[in-house]
Amino acid sequence: MAVVQFFFAHCDVDDDEIDGTFLTDGKYLDLSLPGRMIIINKNEGKAGYYCEIHGLRCIAKPGRSPIIQEQFNVETLKWSGVQDPVTRANASSLRFEKVFVKDSVLAKFEKRPDLFTVYPESGGVSFGGQWTVGHSHRVGRDYIAVELKKLYEGNLDHVIIHWHRFAVNPPDINDPAIRQLSNVAKRSKRIAEALIELGRNLTELWTLSSGHTIQPVELTGYDERNLRYHGFWENSYLFDIARHIPWDMGEDAFFQRCISLEVAIIEGLKEGNLRKLLHQLGVPRESIKELRSLKLFYAIVVYSQIAINAGLDLIDETEEVNDRRKEIQPDLNRSPFINTPLKPLFRLHDFRINAAHRGDTVQKLLEEHQIDRASLRAGWGYLLDKFYDDLGEALVSCQANIVG
Repeated sequence: MAVVQFFFAHCDVDDDEIDGTFLTDGKYLDLSLPGRMIIINKNEGKAGYYCEIHGLRCIAKPGRSPIIQEQFNVETLKWSGVQDPVTRANASSLRFEKVFVKDSVLAKFEKRPDLFTVYPESGGVSFGGQWTVGHSHRVGRDYIAVELKKLYEGNLDHVIIHWHRFAVNPPDINDPAIRQLSNVAKRSKRIAEALIELGRNLTELWTLSSGHTIQPVELTGYDERNLRYHGFWENSYLFDIARHIPWDMGEDAFFQRCISLEVAIIEGLKEGNLRKLLHQLGVPRESIKELRSLKLFYAIVVYSQIAINAGLDLIDETEEVNDRRKEIQPDLNRSPFINTPLKPLFRLHDFRINAAHRGDTVQKLLEEHQIDRASLRAGWGYLLDKFYDDLGEALVSCQANIVG
């Protein structure tokens, strides 16, 4: 493929503007030159000539990469785990040779989803049709393995150098300490899959209680067919929670991620339809009129959980379920709250609320949730990992509580 410019022009000229000696029979000229064609014809029935010029020129041709100004003169680089220094000349012979980088390499690309496509599950990146770092896969929590030959093929110098800055010694992929740690993409995928399944369960409960159908997206905010067709990470909310998590993540970044998690998990819950679902189940309107999305979801889990534990039919014996609920928690909007799997969601909500108004409240918040501030001196990444794991487990557990 090349970039080619085509051009065309035409005009009428008077007789005295054309030297007739160049025309065949004094009437026409058909001249082909490299990249150009000139046509002149004597007008019939009137004076003058009609002239055309057709032309083209090659603006740029591709070489081993897209059309660019940058030259492929990347310096010789020493990669950990590779015996000899690597140049473009010898990189092509390093088939299946892998190098490892920290997933912090993705940070600059994650900040610009309008320009770059990041693939959280593989750790790959592409920039339109211009360059791609593919043939990669995640290793453990923090590492990305990249095929060296493919990294050098068609990528610009600054791309290769950027990846090299994050190169590390090859980790022991058989080390259980590395293999057992999930990366953020796996954690995020578990949350996304749980939200999809939760949508199915709530939809089933809706149908049982009303005799009518509803789409999961109208309850949880997620359309399974759309996510599976376009990919989970095309959804901006899910992509935001799949960004890499450095161990040394700062406090500000941690609270910002809490906001992203709440947007992805809680803000998608449809308050109106969750309230309507509870009405269909026969839950008294007065008992839920002050509840918002998260507590409405909590109410659904509570009623389902009580029915399951007591062997009651949630649809036909709602009055008995409601009486039992009032014995434990008279007011659904106030403590004492019934023990459900939703504690991690309420914890997330507390952190999200405090994200914009921190200061002295952070220490109090940590104490309320029994989090040792000293454990965060090296960074907030470990705590965020725990948030992800607890949220995923909570959403999975809710499925059993709703369906039984």
